Amino acid sequence: MRRRAFTLIELLIVVAIIGVLAAIAVPNFLNAQMRAKVSRVTSDLKSIQTAIEMYSVDFGREILDTIELPNYGGNAWDVWRQLTTPISYISAGAFMDPFIPEINPYSTGAAGEAVAVGTYQYHNIKIWRERNQGGMGTLADQTARYYVRSPGPDRWYINHPMRLMNWMAYDTSNGLISIGDIILSDKGILGESFMGNVGSSDYL
Repeated sequence: MRRRAFTLIELLIVVAIIGVLAAIAVPNFLNAQMRAKVSRVTSDLKSIQTAIEMYSVDFGREILDTIELPNYGGNAWDVWRQLTTPISYISAGAFMDPFIPEINPYSTGAAGEAVAVGTYQYHNIKIWRERNQGGMGTLADQTARYYVRSPGPDRWYINHPMRLMNWMAYDTSNGLISIGDIILSDKGILGESFMGNVGSSDYL
């Protein structure tokens, strides 16, 4: 008996169908991963906010930032250690940022330290406003006390982290991978509780 086999045309059709299905499935899978990371960051930031507020009730102030911790090394892990030691307000795993940039020449100071250790960035802007360092008293929102931020899916920190109300906050309506940081202050997530906007000089 003569054995039948697939013809070249049939094989090419099968390969083409697999290619079309892969072209549809892979982007959807990657988008689902990105949305999951955004959801995780938002959840982490809200958990950190709860921990900071509990700390504030106990100690009468917000946690210190890297500028105020020179005697303790002044790096990002020293900042978050205030929420885990000696009283554990939150698990240390909540500080790890899935969007931390691998390379960002503009990530200096607290942002650079956060990049170095892979955590979210924190600033006590209440203290900055009181000291009026670098004019931050005029740039910062006059009612916000602190902020915590992630560079978001574009993996790039925006300049002027104090300008909360004049900000480009990350928003999925601008595209899943779009410019903007995911930022939380004591007032909430930018773009949810209050809106940010941007001028041409406010980002890179």
